Amino acid sequence: MFGIGVGKRLGDGARVSLDEQQRIAVEFLSANKDALRDLANFPGVTTFPLGLQYNVELEEGLRGFCMGPSPRLMWHALDVGVHPNFCVLVNKPGEVDHGFSLEIFLKSW
Repeated sequence: MFGIGVGKRLGDGARVSLDEQQRIAVEFLSANKDALRDLANFPGVTTFPLGLQYNVELEEGLRGFCMGPSPRLMWHALDVGVHPNFCVLVNKPGEVDHGFSLEIFLKSW
């Protein structure tokens, strides 16, 4: 069975830095925490993601990395009941940036 999704655009991760995305998310979660808690606890809600986008250029010697939300964002996410997810896009040095945007990708669904 397919569910119906609800989304709220907080910015374009292809153009907004990860720090700024997290700041915007914290402001939104804080300002709307009661309504978001109600939504998270609504019968039938099984996932409640918060999508963030991180673009990185592959550098010589970079073998991998790990990342997670800032402590402030994590506190607000836990308080409301959302699960932060990171879409990481890696460009090779000299590779043309095709301007991938998670937002545009999701609109095509």
